[in-house]
Amino acid sequence: PNYNNDPEMKNLMENFSKQAQQRFNEYDEHMNEKLQKCKEQCEKDIQNIILKDKIEKELTEKLSALQTDISINNIPTCICEKSVADKMEKNCLKCGGIIGTAVPELALLGGVSTHMLTTAATYAAIEAGMREVVSHIKEFLTNFNEYLVDLTPIVNESNYNCGTALFEAANKAVSTSCLTTKPGIISPLCSAIKTTGKNTFNNYAQYGSAAYNEKLNAEMVGVTSFNNAMMASIIAIVVIVLVMVIIYLILRYRRKKKMKKKLQYIKLLNQ
Repeated sequence: PNYNNDPEMKNLMENFSKQAQQRFNEYDEHMNEKLQKCKEQCEKDIQNIILKDKIEKELTEKLSALQTDISINNIPTCICEKSVADKMEKNCLKCGGIIGTAVPELALLGGVSTHMLTTAATYAAIEAGMREVVSHIKEFLTNFNEYLVDLTPIVNESNYNCGTALFEAANKAVSTSCLTTKPGIISPLCSAIKTTGKNTFNNYAQYGSAAYNEKLNAEMVGVTSFNNAMMASIIAIVVIVLVMVIIYLILRYRRKKKMKKKLQYIKLLNQ
């Protein structure tokens, strides 16, 4: 049939043709847009692949020039992570400071203790010297039976080792009892002191000095042992402090070296 003479059919065919053409145009635009997106994505992927290959090549060249013995342990994970070495570094520094401050106090305590022990040893030696002189004076007095005078009080810290001082003190002590009931006769004790007293008391002073030296040497053995123990303690503490300081410095050096290496990695990755 001839539809050209039918206006209604002709109009319907024209509308169908326009709609079909419009659909084809829309399809073409959609396909062109899709093709453009695919093309852009492909170009982007190609650029990424090229960039990745370039970065890998540069990293390989730079890392090989930087260091050749890179292990998995050297790859940075987190810069802020607190490792055992970091904690040990801080503990060594803290303990070293605490123990180090105790060394002067310990030395001061040792000096005071040594002075006190030396003073005590000196007093003990003086007491020993005085006892020795008193013992010989008592033995000397046993030779006399009458007109006795107790001469032991004349011995003191200042004259036990001096024969002249002992003689003068003894002579003064017996001066009031030298006279007897018989006119012109003095007591045997006074006579002995006046005639042989100087030599006698010089000998007693030597005995006192010998007793003093013997006792002092015996007491100073303990003082020396204390000093040696104190010095050993101080040296041990100083050694411990030095070891802690050395450990701290080593750990600090290693930490700085590791941080420097991490920063180099980050810098290379950011290039």
